[in-house]
Amino acid sequence: SELHTKYYSMDDGSNVSFSAEERGYLQELQDRQEVLKVAMDPAAAPYSYFDAQGNPQGIFPELFAEIAKRAGIPYRILPVSSREEYRQMISRDAVDIDLGALFDYSLAEQSGFELTRPFISTFLAQLSRSDFSGTPASIAVSHDGLSHILDKSGIFRGKEVYVLPTDQDCVDGVLAGKYDAAWLLTYTAQKYLREDSHSRLRLSAMPKS
Repeated sequence: SELHTKYYSMDDGSNVSFSAEERGYLQELQDRQEVLKVAMDPAAAPYSYFDAQGNPQGIFPELFAEIAKRAGIPYRILPVSSREEYRQMISRDAVDIDLGALFDYSLAEQSGFELTRPFISTFLAQLSRSDFSGTPASIAVSHDGLSHILDKSGIFRGKEVYVLPTDQDCVDGVLAGKYDAAWLLTYTAQKYLREDSHSRLRLSAMPKS
């Protein structure tokens, strides 16, 4: 109800409720005039990418900008030119926040980050050639972490899995007949489908695990 939202919700639409410890940390940032360094995957359009002028674009930076505004978090997204450069930045402990982190505790522990609650949920979709039929036996994915999570789910059982550098590599491999399908985040898969002017690709739901 409106009254419940007004008096009991953690988010009143303009700011975020914090514990005393969290408020103290934010105050320390302001006192030190410290700006948090943020990393994002530049090869994950439409979720995250940089435009021709080097400005961060996409769903993730747009959502995070609103979160940071409400919470009073000073930050700067560091520019990177490739997914490999982004991964190296994460591994070197060169950033404070990773916008591309997957919600998986073991992956977070490996990278030395703490997980927040997810600020967005998304799904996977299967992209195959339009002339392909049947169950795919060879799968291309472009994210080591995603491969790790899917492998734990058992959905890869009985399939050949190829982890490639980028989503574009996955799609190119599917079109070239190297792989039966690519498993991509839904909006990414839809982006490639929209760009497929020759109708060579087909989007379908993920198979059951």
